[in-house]
Amino acid sequence: MLKATTLLLSTTFLLACTDINTPDYVGHISSDKLAMYQDISEQLGIATADIISICHTDYSSQAGDNVQYNLSCHWDENSHSFSIIYSEFDESGKANPNGEFSTLELNLTDELLSQNIIGISAMLYYPTKEKITDVESFELSITDLPEGWVNSVDYGFDYNAASSQQTSIISSNNDLQQQGIHVYNLANAEMKRFKVSSDVELDGEKGTIQDDIINTGLFSNIYQAVAFRS
Repeated sequence: MLKATTLLLSTTFLLACTDINTPDYVGHISSDKLAMYQDISEQLGIATADIISICHTDYSSQAGDNVQYNLSCHWDENSHSFSIIYSEFDESGKANPNGEFSTLELNLTDELLSQNIIGISAMLYYPTKEKITDVESFELSITDLPEGWVNSVDYGFDYNAASSQQTSIISSNNDLQQQGIHVYNLANAEMKRFKVSSDVELDGEKGTIQDDIINTGLFSNIYQAVAFRS
């Protein structure tokens, strides 16, 4: 059997929002960014201060020692879609000794929020010479248990899988406007655990690629923003 590998979120193509680290960061936000956040607020009914908290909080303490994170916030003026893209990487190499990567995207629109839904997509990147020969599942799980996942709420993704000579990638291909997590499953997020996982076959050997998401503070800020929107 292929040994199950625990991953930490990371990616190479995101820009980290690390220019703002203190509670009084509003004065340091560029006028273009502030205008974007105000536009999001007007279109989605989310307080500008809550949007700033999502995008500019220093999550270092929540992510933990030796963990670097990347966070980027995007606004599509045409679709009125607010996307939050997040990844983590353990620089010590203890959690991801093989250089594993993962990325999570959360998508907010008025249509989704009116249904108390947050759109979601994900990617797992696994550097290995073994080929993915089958994918049985790909999902995000949430639990309030300190250990185990027996009572978890699971959100399955439609997915694509591909392998090259050195890497394997599993990515969701679900419609962000149709599939997502219920807002209230993010309530008390800092008391919960989150993971992205996939049951796979690598060269015919069954195993699980699992990514534990350390920074629950981001989910808490998102819940605060959308649960009490005007």
